[in-house]
Amino acid sequence: DVDAFHAFALGRQFLPASKNSVMQALCPSGHTAAFKDRFNLHMWSNAMSLFLSAESAKDLDQLLREAWLDDERCVFFRWSRTGDVTDEMVERLFEIEKGDERLRIDDNYYDPPIPVGTPQPLMLFVQFPQGPFIYCGRLGYLGHMSNGVFCFQLLDINSTCMYWAQLRNILTYWDNPVHSVDFLGYPCS
Repeated sequence: DVDAFHAFALGRQFLPASKNSVMQALCPSGHTAAFKDRFNLHMWSNAMSLFLSAESAKDLDQLLREAWLDDERCVFFRWSRTGDVTDEMVERLFEIEKGDERLRIDDNYYDPPIPVGTPQPLMLFVQFPQGPFIYCGRLGYLGHMSNGVFCFQLLDINSTCMYWAQLRNILTYWDNPVHSVDFLGYPCS
């Protein structure tokens, strides 16, 4: 259940520090996730997951961009499609929830398809340098460029369950792994 996972996991780290920890948490009880660890985009029957890692805090600081729109903080970034991303995955990326069009970058293509049903979420997991993955929330589609670069908006940073300023500090300014992030996120009621 994606909604239950989202409510529980937003802003939380997954230990031990590995993609396997996240993938097993995403799996229904009694099942084992089968995946290729070197891939960053994974398709599920009811969602997709995107994993971002960085060699240093500086890499993440340069990746995540912030803007203010109507007194709300917005976070967005560019992600480059790799060779392991199939055409089927790209089609599903076009069908995720849309981000705020005011954040679109002028050189992006933005031809959203006619929705066929409820958009499936794209969930973002970020690994800070040498640490565990943290679930940062759902992404909204902002467009893509002809060279395979996609633009996404992080949709949940203004949630009462997400403490974006603290999370950003952990992701971008600490070069040492954090062993406890109890202060980051609490389950939504």
